[in-house]
Order: sequence, then C-alpha cells, then structure tokens
Amino acid sequence: MTQPTYYDILGISLSADTEIIDAAYQALTKKYKNNPNTTHRLVQIRQAYETLSDPIKRADYDSWLQMNARFSRTAPPAFGTQTTHSPIQTTDDYRPHEPPKPKKSSLTSWLVGLLIAMIAVVILAYFLVSSAGFFGHRDEPVTPLNHDTPNSSIPKLVAIEPMIPFTPNEITPEQQAS
Repeated sequence: MTQPTYYDILGISLSADTEIIDAAYQALTKKYKNNPNTTHRLVQIRQAYETLSDPIKRADYDSWLQMNARFSRTAPPAFGTQTTHSPIQTTDDYRPHEPPKPKKSSLTSWLVGLLIAMIAVVILAYFLVSSAGFFGHRDEPVTPLNHDTPNSSIPKLVAIEPMIPFTPNEITPEQQAS
C-alpha cells in the first residue's frame, strides 16, 4: 500500500509552481472547511502546503522523497502514521548540519579586541605624526653640506686616519696608568 505524498494530498505535480500550490491549498481548504469529519484531512493539507510553499522545506522534502524512493522503493508515510518495523527518516538524517552560531560572549570579546586594536593604531599614528614635527615643535629645515663653494662657513671635513692596533709589548707604563 503506497502512502500519499504532499503532492498527492494537494493534487499537484512535482514541478508545480508556487501559484499552483497556493491555488490548490485555497481550493482544498474551501472544500473541507465546514465539514467536522475532515479535520484530519485539513491538517494534512495545511502541513503539505507549509512544506511545499517554503522553497527550503520543499527542497528538503523532495530530497527525502528521492532518497526514500531510491533506497526503500516505497512512498513516504502519510501524515500521522508510523510504521513499527522501520522508523521514519527525518530531514535531519541527510541534511548537512549548519555551523554553530557564534555566542554573544565570543562576539563581545571580538568587539573588545577590535576596539583595543583601533586604540593601538591611533596611538601608533600619533607617535609617528608627532615625531615628524606636526605638533608645534617644527625643526629648521636641514641644509645639505656643500664643500664646493669657496667662501663657505661650513668647515671642511677631514678624513680620519685609521688607528694602528697596539701590541701588548708597546704599551708604556704611563698608558697603563691612564
């Protein structure tokens, strides 16, 4: 015995558009609305509509239909029925798990870390700008040394001769005392 799918309950095809799903739901609720003996049928129709009208739930349901058709070669169980020999598979059995959402405490610590980093950048920028002389203590411009001009007040640089290293035998007592 095959169980009706949500598509069978609403009387639509597997490729039905959302407008067709809405129209079928409206027609069936209007048909079974005033009959007290059809409460179970209205619950089935409502669940079928809620599943098929939501694109994510519909994709999950279609995957569930394909998986059950492929592995068990039977249709999914009807709403509210359960078999005793095999448990009903839910969409959680084959849907990949979503990553956990960050906790508020980790979000708070992330924001505090970001604030500390911004303060460090501001302090570093202040020291870099203040060392360049932008906060009231400007230095005089540096003039390059030019030794080629004849009447320059800049003294000429003299090359320094390298020192000859001393050997321990050449050190005098006066040098040792100093």
